[in-house]
Amino acid sequence: MKIKYIKIKEIAMIEHIHKEKISVIIPIYNVEDYLERCLNTVCGQLYKNLEIILIDDGSTDNSLQICKESAKREDRIKVIHQSNQGVSSARNMGLDVATGNYIAFVDPDDYIHLDMYERLYSLLKKYNADMSACFSRGCWDSNYAEPPRDDIEISVYDKVGAIKTVFDPKYEINGVGVVVSNKLFKKNLFNNLRFNTQYRRAEDEQIICFLLKRVNKYVITDERLYYYFNRPNSILHSKSTDVQNIKEHLDMLNIYVERLALFREDEFDDIYNICLLNMMNLTITSFFNMNDNKIKKSLVKSYRDQFNEFRKRIFSELTTKDKIRFFTFKIFPQMYILILFASRKNQSSNV
Repeated sequence: MKIKYIKIKEIAMIEHIHKEKISVIIPIYNVEDYLERCLNTVCGQLYKNLEIILIDDGSTDNSLQICKESAKREDRIKVIHQSNQGVSSARNMGLDVATGNYIAFVDPDDYIHLDMYERLYSLLKKYNADMSACFSRGCWDSNYAEPPRDDIEISVYDKVGAIKTVFDPKYEINGVGVVVSNKLFKKNLFNNLRFNTQYRRAEDEQIICFLLKRVNKYVITDERLYYYFNRPNSILHSKSTDVQNIKEHLDMLNIYVERLALFREDEFDDIYNICLLNMMNLTITSFFNMNDNKIKKSLVKSYRDQFNEFRKRIFSELTTKDKIRFFTFKIFPQMYILILFASRKNQSSNV
């Protein structure tokens, strides 16, 4: 259900509101130019009962020293140092040592609105939810903050609706769908669940559906309270090599295989169908981008293995053009690519 408010009064100022601890996990690697700004906005939160866990993942710049100096000034900060193992490993370390009732993540080159955890916690309590989220905003400067608004929209979802938000373009555009850094989680959602360390860029996509399947209620505010800093050399904005591109395509295919296994129950039929359609499209895209013939053969085999179920579940809803496209790739994958090349060439020549 969706609930619109003319004005939302803060309920978080009730006397008992700050008794529950939020563990904020920040994985850190070579971000000396941005780290203090991030920590200032976390330490400056209106919600005060925070445990701020800094995991230095083998930084070679001054990041670890900044962490240690910050911990001397702020007794809520804990610093952990480990050899470089990647963001998923660092987040997992934070989860292992967290003592809070709730879990949050922040990336160290980003920053957050000073009301962010106050708002997300308030929403969790108001709607008895397991997970809350806010909209985010990409920034090129360090000074943006969401101005006060009277037209805030709150959306509340049950389990199935919560999972569907992952595939909703509205939430993808506003940075809500798969990321973990603009959310607040009940800690028990992570019981026996950790980030998969084999994924380099898709670690959020991998874990988010597992988390959402555990929620009973999920609440989202359209307030932009998390600010992604668009630095050119970040993992998100750096260009991938051909080898990395191949791995990313295969990682996403593996994630969709996991999702198909996760959503086999009848109550998730619609979600299963969305995942199956996305996986078939991604298989074709991956085939198009691969140079390794062994991988290409594997992709075609996987596609053909899934095709009967795909045809039974989804074909009746497809356009005639899409039906032809999917059938063509199943029978003549190389011909499909030649047709695609010719189509793109014609389009470019007509521009």
